[in-house]
Amino acid sequence: MSENLKPSITGWLQSVHHVGVSVTDIDVSLAFWTRLLNEPPVEPRVIEDPFIGTLLGYPGARIKVAILEMAGGLSLELVEHLDPVEPRLLSGTAHPGAVHVCLAVREIDQAWVHALACGGSKVGEGPVEIPSGPHKGARHVYVRDPNGVTIELRQQPPAPAR
Repeated sequence: MSENLKPSITGWLQSVHHVGVSVTDIDVSLAFWTRLLNEPPVEPRVIEDPFIGTLLGYPGARIKVAILEMAGGLSLELVEHLDPVEPRLLSGTAHPGAVHVCLAVREIDQAWVHALACGGSKVGEGPVEIPSGPHKGARHVYVRDPNGVTIELRQQPPAPAR
C-alpha cells in the first residue's frame, strides 16, 4: 500500500457514497425498494453517453439508472443494463463477488415481515440472535430482493443493564 494512503476514515477515505446494484428490470426493482424503504426514487434516466461505455468497459453501453436516498446520507443506485445484457449470475451469498446490503433496523421482526410483504423472499427460517462475540445479542436476518440481491436486516443488541 502506498505510504500516502491510510486505511482509515480519517485518511484518504471520506465515506461510502452509494451502493450500486445491477438489476434485470428496473421497474420491478424500484417497486420493491421504494416500498421497502418508503422513499421515492430520483426519476430513472437512461445514460448512453460515450463515457459510460468507457467507464464500464463496454463500448456503446446503455444503462438505465435510478437512485434511492437512504438513511445516513447513503444512496442505493439501481442499474439496468440495456445494452449489452449479460447472462444473469447466480444469486446467493456463497458465490465469489457476491455482495449484500445491510440495513440497520429498530425492530427486526417487523422489518422482516415488511420486506417479505414488499416482495422479498426468505433466506433461512427467520431472524437469529448472535450468541457470542462482539455482536452478541444482535439479531440478523437475510432476505432477497426480486433480483436475488441479498439484504441483511440487523437489529442492535439491547443496551447492557446498569
